[in-house]
Amino acid sequence: MTAIHSVFISSTFFDLELHRARVREDLLRMRQFPTDMVYFGAGEDATTVSLERVAAAEFFVLIVAWRYGTISTVPPGETRSITHQEYDTAVRLGKKIFVYLSDPATEQDNSLFPFALRDLEHTAQLRAFRAHLEDPNVHTADYFTTPADLGGKVSTRIADYLLHLPLDGGGIGQSDALLAAAEETRSGVRDLQQRMSRDDLPLVPARTFTLNTMGDDAAASRPYVRVASIGPLLDDTIATLRACAQGASPKHGLLVTGESNAGKTRFALEALHTALPDWDVLEWTEAYPEHRIPATERLTGRKLIIFLDDLQNYVPAATHPTPTGDQAPVALASSAATTLRALDQRLRAPSAERQTLQTLIIATCRSERLTTVRNGLDWLFNQLDHVAFPTFDPNESSAQAQAIIAALAADGEGRIEHAQWDGTIGSVVLGLGDKRAAYEMQLTTSARGILHAMKLLFLVGVPAHTSSRLKAICADPQLFALPELATSTPTWDAALDELLRYQFVTTLPSAKDDLLLRIRKDPAYYTDVIADYPQPYQRERDLKRLQQVFAATDDAEALSSLGTAWYNAQRYDEALAVLEQALALNPRLYAAWCYKGGVLAALRRNDEALAAFWQAIALDPKFAPAWYNLGNILGRLKRYDEELAAFDRALALDPTLAAAWTNKGAALANLRRYEEALAAYQQTVALDRTFARAWRNLAYLLLNRLHRYDDALDACQHATSEDAASVGGWMLTGQTLQRLDRVADAQEAFARALDACQHAIVLDLNNAAAWNSKGYVLYLLGRFDDALAAARQAIALDPNNAYALSTVGEALNGLQRYDEALLYINQALSIDARLAEAWRDKALSLHALGREEEAQAAEAKANELDD
Repeated sequence: MTAIHSVFISSTFFDLELHRARVREDLLRMRQFPTDMVYFGAGEDATTVSLERVAAAEFFVLIVAWRYGTISTVPPGETRSITHQEYDTAVRLGKKIFVYLSDPATEQDNSLFPFALRDLEHTAQLRAFRAHLEDPNVHTADYFTTPADLGGKVSTRIADYLLHLPLDGGGIGQSDALLAAAEETRSGVRDLQQRMSRDDLPLVPARTFTLNTMGDDAAASRPYVRVASIGPLLDDTIATLRACAQGASPKHGLLVTGESNAGKTRFALEALHTALPDWDVLEWTEAYPEHRIPATERLTGRKLIIFLDDLQNYVPAATHPTPTGDQAPVALASSAATTLRALDQRLRAPSAERQTLQTLIIATCRSERLTTVRNGLDWLFNQLDHVAFPTFDPNESSAQAQAIIAALAADGEGRIEHAQWDGTIGSVVLGLGDKRAAYEMQLTTSARGILHAMKLLFLVGVPAHTSSRLKAICADPQLFALPELATSTPTWDAALDELLRYQFVTTLPSAKDDLLLRIRKDPAYYTDVIADYPQPYQRERDLKRLQQVFAATDDAEALSSLGTAWYNAQRYDEALAVLEQALALNPRLYAAWCYKGGVLAALRRNDEALAAFWQAIALDPKFAPAWYNLGNILGRLKRYDEELAAFDRALALDPTLAAAWTNKGAALANLRRYEEALAAYQQTVALDRTFARAWRNLAYLLLNRLHRYDDALDACQHATSEDAASVGGWMLTGQTLQRLDRVADAQEAFARALDACQHAIVLDLNNAAAWNSKGYVLYLLGRFDDALAAARQAIALDPNNAYALSTVGEALNGLQRYDEALLYINQALSIDARLAEAWRDKALSLHALGREEEAQAAEAKANELDD
């Protein structure tokens, strides 16, 4: 039997996290015990602790890249980094040392070893240290590039060394002293060992796979009934899933959409059970952190389904607003969405293991959140075939409803709640009436408090409802004032037992001494059962208090989610304060930096937003949303070449990011590279034919730059069919019809645009962009007085809106008030000198005033900008 050895891994921290993690996992697979400073807190002096661990270890693995590291202050006057001190200690104690240096060719590789994570002030010390380590008379050093490359080299070299040790050659198995020293290491790596275990995220055969998010046991186990139009739809879905599995479809799985409680999850399960019974299923939830992604080695040779129930839980609950005047909304990924993307990339990345792994995805999503989810997870939408699950006549006395209810009652053992029928199958089989009664009459105050805390986390968008978080929230005197849940283990256990017994929640394993609690029917129990909390007056109050609870418990990830909630509510000052608090606790939260950039962009603090996005990229150069948003800000700053480069980088990382293709098209159009812009827009609509903004941009390009009017009209029709309330879509339709001399049709389109403007204004009287659009449409309709009034309202709301100032000028030209028009047009051009239409309006004013030389110059400028 191979002896177990303690291996100390020494490296700088920030730049080599992924490399160090890969070495740890590979050593664990070899049944060795790695240790490094990740496992130990900072309660003592870090240098002293690390040197003690070096002394206790048998082997010493040194990893050096392009950062020298923190200079220790112990002892006073010390000039070596902590990593350097660890190495010198290993040498002094005669440890077996394995040295790994980043390949010299990677010194200029910002993507593998980010420049932002290096310490250039210590370059000379680093070079001297590396030169010493490269001396063949001192060590046999090996060179590495990626984490996988390093992990393979370390494990191979150590395995070879162990093979040549005598059978009784020490090791933890033979040394009592080292056994004691390694005990703390064992506890530190316990979570890693669990992640390597097949029991951590079990793979379940599809034929027996079920979900406890379909209500209680009776609802989840009810036999499936082919009622009404579901039977033929199910047959088609089974055929689609089989085609995906056989490679006969370009798609990689299935997305079932429908209303809350429609029955979509049970439908997806029935299709899976019938189509692919011999495949394995991995249930993934939005609460899982990235370290739970299984290694592909575990999955070698498998046919795997990733099941994603309630896809709407992976993205924020509200769409991100578009700053006034921008065509590029800030599109950001939640931590759950980012982790889901990492899971997909892990399973699809080229590798020896991947060659024998077949992977499909089955997901469900609430139809009322479909647009938001598509915007946040467009890369996933484009992979999946879509199935829309039906709802039925909500009138319980209708023949259709009676037939469905009778079929459900005849084939299932669980109770059918006739009075709950609302046109969805879930409404009568989920037992929501029974759950409401149990919640109101049977649960203790402690159990209800836990549910209230879970709902509060749900509203904020914190996916992991861990017992530690819930205890802190319940105990807070200004939230639920239930300190006994945090201080008394019996009280907590009794409350949790209640929730499990009445089947409100289920539990999942989490970190050591912690549990994840998950509601049994999300979001139905939160909305239909726990309806007494929060009241409108409680929501904002409790969100603000929650910030203090998260700060007191150093919960940076939860603070980041809270900042996102404030962002989605357009409460940017609150969002910024919370995100800065999260980053003060953990400055390496790259998604929080990205959200901070989004908040700063919404506040028009463009330079600061730019810096935040760059920081997110420095922390994770492969985070496509950060590159995408960087491009948006650069475009706002009219730095079009840099904007284009940012979008190219985003698309290199994620070629399915439809919004990035659209904004790349806009950047190319601003650079007057119109044919390339056309190709980018066409790529967008090839990826997502429902993307209305892309169709509008394409229509504008075809109309105003390429003068292909029939093609422009086709694009307009796509834009308005996907978004019937689109002001821009109807406006472009009218302008295109004008060019085609279809005057009556153009007037009808302008009238539709005016209706859309008015609708937007009713929703938000302070929407400056909507007021300006209304003014411009009225101008196109020849209603100049009304156009002037609407555009002036836009200026009152946003005095620096160049488009609104230009519209006022156009309306005044229409009223033949040329001197006044010129004042507004010049002001618009002082804000944005690239507005070709404003230069053309200026030329019109100057012609009317008899200032021909100036008019010709303005006309030339307009033509120059239009070329």
